[in-house]
Amino acid sequence: MRIVIVEDEIKIREGMSKLIEKHTRHQVIGEAKNGEEGIELILRLKPDLVITDIRMPLIDGLEMLTKLQELGSKTHSVILSGYSEFEYAKKAIHIGVSDYLLKPITLEDVQELLEKIEKKLLEEQIALKGTPQSCIRDAILGSMEYDEETLNYICGFRDKMSYIMLLGYIGGAKATYSSEYIEKTQLLHKRFPNAIFYTFHVEATKEIVTLIAGEISYEEIIEYFERRFLLPMKGKEGQALWSIEPLRNTKELPQTYKRLRNRMRYGLSIDNNILLTQEVVQHYPKKEYRYPIEIENKIRTNICNGAHEKLEECEKEFFAFMNKNSYEPSCIVDGYMRLYTATANLLQEIDTKAYEALRNINTLNLMGEAKTRTELEKAYSAAIQLLMNTKEKREDIRNYTIKRTINYIRDHFNEGITLEEVALKLNITPEYLSTLFNKELGMNFSIFLKDFRLSHAKRLLSGTDRKIYEIASEVGYSDSKYFNRVFKEKYGISPGEFRQQFISK
Repeated sequence: MRIVIVEDEIKIREGMSKLIEKHTRHQVIGEAKNGEEGIELILRLKPDLVITDIRMPLIDGLEMLTKLQELGSKTHSVILSGYSEFEYAKKAIHIGVSDYLLKPITLEDVQELLEKIEKKLLEEQIALKGTPQSCIRDAILGSMEYDEETLNYICGFRDKMSYIMLLGYIGGAKATYSSEYIEKTQLLHKRFPNAIFYTFHVEATKEIVTLIAGEISYEEIIEYFERRFLLPMKGKEGQALWSIEPLRNTKELPQTYKRLRNRMRYGLSIDNNILLTQEVVQHYPKKEYRYPIEIENKIRTNICNGAHEKLEECEKEFFAFMNKNSYEPSCIVDGYMRLYTATANLLQEIDTKAYEALRNINTLNLMGEAKTRTELEKAYSAAIQLLMNTKEKREDIRNYTIKRTINYIRDHFNEGITLEEVALKLNITPEYLSTLFNKELGMNFSIFLKDFRLSHAKRLLSGTDRKIYEIASEVGYSDSKYFNRVFKEKYGISPGEFRQQFISK
C-alpha cells in the first residue's frame, strides 16, 4: 500500500514512517505536519491509506478527512489517538474513518491494522474487476491481457470506431486539479455526445488517462481540448501536462500509453499550456546545450561569503536561463542536477550538518523523475531554502578558503602539517593563505595550529589516562619535551601539573 502520514509531532511522524518502511512491505510516500499540508499532499499523491493524528494546528485530523471527502477523495483513513481522545476516535469511525491506532503505538498494532486495510483494498479491487475502466487500465498497464473482442465487448466499443488517448501528468499540478478535470470532462461529453469516454488515475505515476472512442475527429478533439481545457489556464500556476495520440484499435493501448509517457519528458522543455502531440515534439527547435557556469560561480561565491540573501536572486537567474533556451529535456535535467551537485559538494566541504540535511530531501531523485519545469525548480529551491535556513554553528569565518583550511587542520592536526603543505592542497600560494589567515582570524597559521593541538591535548589530559608522551604524539608533537615546553608557555603550567590540577578538583 501507498501511505501518507499526517502528524504534527515530528518524532511520532518519522518514527511511524521508519517502522512501516522497515517492518512491513508497504511504502510511506509522503508526510505532513498538519491538516492543511495533508489535504494538499493527499489530493496530489492519491495514497491508498492516510494515517492521521486528531489534534493538529491549522486543521485537525477530522476536519481534514471531512474536507477530503467533500473533494471526492476515496482514500482509506486511520486515526491516531491517545487515551484521552479514545471516545473521540471511536466517533470518527461513524464518519467514514476506517480504523484507529491507540498511542503508544506498537509494531504489532501497526502490522495488524495494515493487514486489515490491505484486505479491504483487495476486496474493493476484486469488486471493481470487470468494469470498463479497470479493464482498460489493466490493458494499458499490461497487468492483464485481453483479446480485442473481449475488451471491446466489456467497454461497448464497436467496429470502425476511432480511438484517442489523452494522458495527463499531474505531479506538478495543484492539489485540486484532478477533481476539477473530472468535472470538466462533462464538457467533452456534451460536445461529443456520441463518443464513449473512460477516465481513470494511475496513482503511482501521478497520471490521468482518458480514452475516447467513437466516430470522432482527432483534429476536433485537439482544438476543443486546447480551447476549453488549456487556454483558460494559460499563465496560471499548478497546471497539468497533457499529451494526445490517436490509435487504430484497442490492441495498440499499451504501446500508445508508452509513447505518450516518453513524450511527457518534453514538459521540461515546452510550456505546460501546449498539448504535446507528435508534431509539436518533432518541430521543437533544439538549441545546442550550454551550461551556465557563470551562474554556478555566482552561487558558489555567495555561499562561500555567507551572502545567503543573494542566493534566491541567482536561483531566479538560473531558472530564467534554462527556460528561455530550447534545450532537449535530458540537457535541462543535466543542468539542474549539475548545479545542485556543485552546491551540495561545496556545502559538504564547509558545513557537513547542512549537507546531511540536504541529502535527506532526496533532490537528485526528484529531479530525475520530474516531467515539468515547475518540479525541477521546486526541487532546487527546496535545497536553496534549506541552505538559507541553516544556522552556522561553527566559527564565524566568511572566507571559503579559510573554512577549507580549518577542515584540513581538523583532519590532519596530528600530522606534521605546514602552511606550505596546506596551500599546495588548496592550489594557492603560501603567501596568499598566510594573508587570509591573518585577515580573517587575526593570527597566523602556526599559532592557530598550535592552539588547536594544545586544546585537543587538554581534552585528552583531563578525559583519559594516557601517558603524556602518548598524548604529545597524538596531537602532532613527536618530541614530548618540546610538547611540555610549548604547553607551559601557553598555559603557565606543565601538562602533568594541568592533569593533577584537574584530578584534584
